[in-house]
Amino acid sequence: MSEWKSNPRALAASSYRRWQPPSWDAVGSDADSLQTGVSGASSPIAAAALEQLQQDAYAEAHALGLEEGRAAGRQESAAQVARWSALIDVLTQPWKMVDRRVETELIKLVQVYTIARTTAESWVSMIERTALEPIAAMVRERTGLRVEVYGG
Repeated sequence: MSEWKSNPRALAASSYRRWQPPSWDAVGSDADSLQTGVSGASSPIAAAALEQLQQDAYAEAHALGLEEGRAAGRQESAAQVARWSALIDVLTQPWKMVDRRVETELIKLVQVYTIARTTAESWVSMIERTALEPIAAMVRERTGLRVEVYGG
């Protein structure tokens, strides 16, 4: 007793029950295995199977988490792309209107005409006015601009 007072470690060690390996000779109950703190899976074969089970569970959880993470990443990326596309559309809309206005201001008149003089090439000749009118009509229809016909 005086040893315990002089050595506090001895006192602390005596308050805990020492671990004992399970008995392989006697058929034990579940209570015996709980008392010793060892389950029935203490053989090397069972330990290997348990380790394999843990590795399989880890691999399965990793694959599941990886796929969920990738799906969430794809969803977030699609949302970001949609937001940026909408922003770009909003920012470019005024420029599209400016482009249209500049086009209409710069091109106020389209002139459709034929040659008035003889050219150096003998195969080039003047187009008759009756052939120029359909060309002018098509330009008017497709562009919406004012078109005048000269020559012929």
